[in-house]
Amino acid sequence: MTTATAVRADPEAGEARDGTLHDGLAMALAAGGSALVGMLGWVLAARQLTPAELGTATAFVSAFLLIAGATELNVGIGLLRWLPGAGSQSRRLLVVALGAVAGLAAVVAVGYLLLPGSGVIVEAVTGPDPSPGAHAVGVGLFVLTAMLYALFQQQDFVLVGLGRPWLAPARTLLFAVGRLGIVLAAGASLTTTTVVVSWLVPLAACVALVSLQALVLTRRRGGAARLPRLREAAGFLGPTYLGQVATSVLFNQVPLLVVLRFGPEVGGRFFLVWQAVTVVDVLAQYFSNSLSAGVAREPGRAAELSRAVRRRLLGVLAPALAVGVLAAEPVLALFGPAYAGEATALRILLAGLVLRLLVVHRIAEHQALGRGVRVARLAVATTAGIVGVAALVPAGPADPLILFALGFVAVQVVAAGAVALRRRRDPAVRPAHHLATQFDGSPAVTSTLLGHDDLVAAPVLVSGRPRTGAPVAVCIPVYQGGRHVEATVRSVLDQTLADVELVVLDNASTDATAAVLAGIDDPRLTVWRNPVTVDMVTNFRRAVALSHAPLLKLLPADDVLEPDCLAAQVAAFTADPGLALVVGRKHLVDEHGRVLARGRFVRHGLAGTHERPDVVRRVVRSGANPIGADAAATFRRDAYEAAGGYPDDAGLGDLELWLRLLEHGRFLGMTTTVARFRVGADTASAETHRRDYDAQRAFTADVARSARPVVRRRDVVAGRVHAPLARRRRELLYAAAGVSARLRRTR
Repeated sequence: MTTATAVRADPEAGEARDGTLHDGLAMALAAGGSALVGMLGWVLAARQLTPAELGTATAFVSAFLLIAGATELNVGIGLLRWLPGAGSQSRRLLVVALGAVAGLAAVVAVGYLLLPGSGVIVEAVTGPDPSPGAHAVGVGLFVLTAMLYALFQQQDFVLVGLGRPWLAPARTLLFAVGRLGIVLAAGASLTTTTVVVSWLVPLAACVALVSLQALVLTRRRGGAARLPRLREAAGFLGPTYLGQVATSVLFNQVPLLVVLRFGPEVGGRFFLVWQAVTVVDVLAQYFSNSLSAGVAREPGRAAELSRAVRRRLLGVLAPALAVGVLAAEPVLALFGPAYAGEATALRILLAGLVLRLLVVHRIAEHQALGRGVRVARLAVATTAGIVGVAALVPAGPADPLILFALGFVAVQVVAAGAVALRRRRDPAVRPAHHLATQFDGSPAVTSTLLGHDDLVAAPVLVSGRPRTGAPVAVCIPVYQGGRHVEATVRSVLDQTLADVELVVLDNASTDATAAVLAGIDDPRLTVWRNPVTVDMVTNFRRAVALSHAPLLKLLPADDVLEPDCLAAQVAAFTADPGLALVVGRKHLVDEHGRVLARGRFVRHGLAGTHERPDVVRRVVRSGANPIGADAAATFRRDAYEAAGGYPDDAGLGDLELWLRLLEHGRFLGMTTTVARFRVGADTASAETHRRDYDAQRAFTADVARSARPVVRRRDVVAGRVHAPLARRRRELLYAAAGVSARLRRTR
């Protein structure tokens, strides 16, 4: 390991406050309160309306809920991630985000009413065979309600993001009082039109009041803003929006599908049963979504926060589901005798929801870590399975709702099993790190979106111009590297592959580093400098974020590349686009360049192309790092970003990064020597290799446990035998480097 920086961030004293508990409880109370109030409203409506009238009213409500959910763009999760650091740009962020949601909801609502069979939606307001004027009024009310609800469901996220989570339940209480007040006031004269009004009026009041509250809160926020670029925001919101659409379809299109297939009477009974599923699912989602705000505030505790949220989620809702199974029949009897007969279907659905909690938590975890594609994949797959069940349930003598409930459970078994298997292969929970700019694209190459950087410590451009278009970027983070950094830079500029992007990030060195770099004039070289010294991991991450090429190499500032290194490794990626990581061998040299050991690493059967399981097994068997450190490796940028960036633990950063990269592509081990790794008696590597040995053993043990059954018992035993031998070889190398240095000084 190089002396890229000798500074490590001090761990925070004591245990940090777990804000996810407060945020999660507040959001769960708000969402659960809204859902429970909705259920109570339907209880009252079911006692006054016939099942057919109830089915018509639920068609209107399901339709605007579907549209609001399908057009929210998953902005709420984005606001949880971005509002904590938005500073003086908070109001602008809210206007852009919520304006987009409201506008899209209006457009989609109009389009939805053009679909075949949508006439039943407007009938909830106008009754059958309305006049043109009445039809226009019904359309207008539907569009307005969809817009208001689209904004309404974002406001919990807004309040949590602005640091006022307990205002969310207060808003729900206001909505509950308004809605139930209208239903109760109607009494025996309740109609489907009154049901629509009971939603519309409280929605308008809540949206107006919370908007005013947000205006006041954002006025008080100041300071520098940390916002994503528009492209970055779209990259997160796009896939997660697809996942949100899937969730909205799950909640709202399924009951509509039942109405269309089996008629309003069966649809009305199913709607009430399905509301129980919706209440629990919404509670679970909102509670789990608090993880996004927690990770945004404390990215270093992502794994700890995720486990805490999962534990609380299961601890609270699983017992509640058990009570629901026991009380299913008397609860449904509250709606009337026509609904009590569906108790068996409700019990089956509630049993399936226990497994659904694991799926909901995994989706929230992906959202918190910026894994948009995984959010979409899991949400779409589960929704497609449930919609498929609803579409294929036979309309025979058997109760279709019981058949649907059994199909629902089968889908949850498959989904929860897939989540459990994936978690065994991918147990690590780490946030993605990206450099952010202002929303308007101004050049604030500044802070890590989920990191601990401060804008005042942002890198500044010293010389050169950022370069695009090169196939590969070599990133050199340097700290106090004046003795060797020129040789390192020259080894890149003298490559046989001339088209290269070279980024050097000086970590506020106080030695001759700046002067050495100032003496190198080449258009391919860009030199940046941190105004203050940051920890090594942050410096590595920043160096990568300042580059642009699709292929990346992190080159320590005291190592050098062989002349054909980049040409050979870029050619390998060109020949096989499925590769994520290409690594060659390297010579180990002392401080003066004398070779101590030739052609090290990429042994133990790692030569050639391998999938991740085979590489993991070889790592465990070696008891060390058979792949090697940064200099000899080149990797794809998209795999690096998908893997969450450079790991938090600098001591194991290279090996941990290699294994995470291989979740997104194959490994190629080259048998040619491509770099020279400098072993110095006074480098960070020499000072810390004993501590790193213990960390390596613990990491390898964790990898072995998570990779079973690919990693077998005999692999673990072989690793335990090889580990101390590898340590002794390393100690001998450093001793040889020390002897070499002393001999040179005495000449």
